[in-house]
Amino acid sequence: MGRRADCSRERESGENVGKWIACKERFPETGRRVIVVDKDSLFLTGCYIDYNDGEGGRWIIDGEEDYTVKEIAAWMYLPAPPAWLRRN
Repeated sequence: MGRRADCSRERESGENVGKWIACKERFPETGRRVIVVDKDSLFLTGCYIDYNDGEGGRWIIDGEEDYTVKEIAAWMYLPAPPAWLRRN
Protein backbone atom coordinates (compact mmCIF):
# COMPACT_ATOMS: atom_id res chain seq x y z
CA MET A 1 0.00 0.00 0.00
CA GLY A 2 2.99 2.28 0.19
CA ARG A 3 2.34 3.42 3.75
CA ARG A 4 4.96 2.89 6.41
CA ALA A 5 3.76 1.23 9.58
CA ASP A 6 5.53 1.48 12.92
CA CYS A 7 4.85 -1.38 15.33
CA SER A 8 7.58 -0.42 17.76
CA ARG A 9 5.52 0.59 20.79
CA GLU A 10 6.31 -1.82 23.59
CA ARG A 11 4.32 -2.89 26.59
CA GLU A 12 3.90 -0.41 29.41
CA SER A 13 3.74 -1.45 33.05
CA GLY A 14 0.34 -1.84 34.65
CA GLU A 15 -1.50 -3.04 31.56
CA ASN A 16 -4.00 -5.86 31.92
CA VAL A 17 -1.91 -8.70 30.49
CA GLY A 18 -3.59 -12.06 29.98
CA LYS A 19 -7.07 -10.75 29.23
CA TRP A 20 -8.44 -11.12 25.71
CA ILE A 21 -10.14 -8.00 24.40
CA ALA A 22 -12.64 -8.46 21.59
CA CYS A 23 -12.01 -6.21 18.60
CA LYS A 24 -15.70 -5.31 18.61
CA GLU A 25 -15.06 -3.70 22.04
CA ARG A 26 -11.95 -1.72 21.10
CA PHE A 27 -8.58 -1.79 19.37
CA PRO A 28 -5.17 -1.33 20.99
CA GLU A 29 -3.34 1.96 20.69
CA THR A 30 -1.93 2.51 17.22
CA GLY A 31 1.52 0.98 16.92
CA ARG A 32 1.33 -1.13 20.09
CA ARG A 33 2.61 -4.68 19.50
CA VAL A 34 0.09 -7.20 20.86
CA ILE A 35 -0.90 -10.87 20.60
CA VAL A 36 -3.85 -11.40 18.26
CA VAL A 37 -6.07 -14.32 17.37
CA ASP A 38 -7.72 -14.42 13.97
CA LYS A 39 -11.12 -15.84 13.05
CA ASP A 40 -9.48 -19.26 12.40
CA SER A 41 -7.98 -19.36 15.95
CA LEU A 42 -4.43 -18.72 14.69
CA PHE A 43 -2.26 -16.86 17.24
CA LEU A 44 0.03 -14.12 15.88
CA THR A 45 1.78 -10.98 17.02
CA GLY A 46 1.32 -7.66 15.35
CA CYS A 47 -0.07 -4.20 15.78
CA TYR A 48 -3.11 -2.20 14.80
CA ILE A 49 -2.58 0.92 12.70
CA ASP A 50 -5.30 3.52 12.24
CA TYR A 51 -4.34 5.72 9.31
CA ASN A 52 -7.32 8.05 9.92
CA ASP A 53 -8.03 7.99 6.20
CA GLY A 54 -11.67 6.96 6.36
CA GLU A 55 -10.89 3.39 5.26
CA GLY A 56 -10.56 1.98 8.77
CA GLY A 57 -7.49 0.54 10.37
CA ARG A 58 -5.33 -2.42 9.39
CA TRP A 59 -3.49 -5.08 11.33
CA ILE A 60 0.24 -5.34 10.60
CA ILE A 61 1.40 -8.94 11.03
CA ASP A 62 5.05 -9.83 10.38
CA GLY A 63 5.60 -6.38 8.84
CA GLU A 64 2.84 -6.89 6.27
CA GLU A 65 -0.56 -5.21 6.06
CA ASP A 66 -2.27 -8.52 5.57
CA TYR A 67 -5.23 -8.48 7.93
CA THR A 68 -8.29 -6.25 7.87
CA VAL A 69 -10.06 -5.28 11.06
CA LYS A 70 -12.73 -7.90 10.31
CA GLU A 71 -10.21 -10.78 10.19
CA ILE A 72 -8.88 -10.41 13.75
CA ALA A 73 -11.22 -11.55 16.52
CA ALA A 74 -9.40 -10.46 19.69
CA TRP A 75 -6.11 -9.19 21.07
CA MET A 76 -4.18 -8.93 24.36
CA TYR A 77 -1.15 -7.03 25.58
CA LEU A 78 2.22 -8.80 25.47
CA PRO A 79 3.50 -10.00 28.83
CA ALA A 80 6.79 -8.79 30.24
CA PRO A 81 9.80 -10.98 29.44
CA PRO A 82 10.81 -13.55 32.08
CA ALA A 83 12.59 -12.07 35.10
CA TRP A 84 15.74 -14.10 34.41
CA LEU A 85 16.07 -12.42 31.01
CA ARG A 86 15.59 -8.93 32.43
CA ARG A 87 18.50 -9.40 34.86
CA ASN A 88 21.04 -9.63 32.03
